[in-house]
Amino acid sequence: MSLDEQQVGQGDLSHLLSSFAEPAARARRRAPGVRVVTARRVVITLITLLVLGVVGTAAMLWHEGYRAYIIHTGSMSRELVPGDLVIDRPAKGQLKPGEIITFQHSPTDEGGLVTHRVVEVTQFGIRTKGDANDSADVWTIKPGWVHGSVEYRIPYGGYVSYFLQQPTGIGASLAALFALIFLWRMFFPPEEEDEQAEPPARRRSPAHAASAA
Repeated sequence: MSLDEQQVGQGDLSHLLSSFAEPAARARRRAPGVRVVTARRVVITLITLLVLGVVGTAAMLWHEGYRAYIIHTGSMSRELVPGDLVIDRPAKGQLKPGEIITFQHSPTDEGGLVTHRVVEVTQFGIRTKGDANDSADVWTIKPGWVHGSVEYRIPYGGYVSYFLQQPTGIGASLAALFALIFLWRMFFPPEEEDEQAEPPARRRSPAHAASAA
C-alpha cells in the first residue's frame, strides 16, 4: 500500500468517527435546554390544572346555591369570630335548634344579614341567638328569610375577601401577578433558538491516483 492510499484510509476512518461523535455532542449541548423546556411544561400544566380545579369547584358550588359571607361582629365569638368567612349551603328542609344560619331579620332585608344559631322553631317562626349574647334575638324570622345554613368556616378568610374587593387589594393582586411573571421569566427563560451554526463536517481528503510503477 502506498503512502497516499494509507492517508486516504485514515481520512475515511476519521470522517466515520466524527459522524458518530458530532450528533452525540450536539445532544449534550442541547440537553439543558430540553430539561428547562420539560420543567416549564410540567409547571404550566400543574398551574393550569390547579386554576381550573379551583374555578370549576367554585362555579359548581355557586350553581348549587352555596354562598360566602363575612363575619363582622363578635355575637358568635364562641363559634365564629370577626374576620372569619363562612360558606353557607342552601337551607333545605326543616331547620333544627343548634343550626347556625344566615338570615335577614325583616322582609325588606333592612340592617343587612345576620349569622346566628337557631334556638327554637315554632309555628310562628324561627327564634335565634348569638352564642356570645345573654338573651335571644328580639325578632322571629320566617323560613323564607333564611339565606343558608353554615357549612364551612374559613378563619381570617373574611379579611382576605374584603381586602381583595378594595382598590388597594386589586392593586396588590396585580403587583403580585407581575412579580410572579418576572420570577417565572427569571427561572424559566424562553427557549432560545440555537443560532450558532453547526460545525462543518470534516471534508474527505481527495483521493490521489497511485503512481504507476
